[in-house]
Amino acid sequence: MHTAFIRVKVAPAAADRAALAMLALVEPTLAEPGCVTYELWESNHASTLA
Repeated sequence: MHTAFIRVKVAPAAADRAALAMLALVEPTLAEPGCVTYELWESNHASTLA
């Protein structure tokens, strides 16, 4: 089993677009063979961190 924690910082002007792009990855990633979970979190301290 592999676990990855990825921190992404985007420009404030691109935050909404980046969030939509990352959310669009959830369903196809969960459909991949062997994928058990895929979670996307947004920082409470900075809206440009995911």
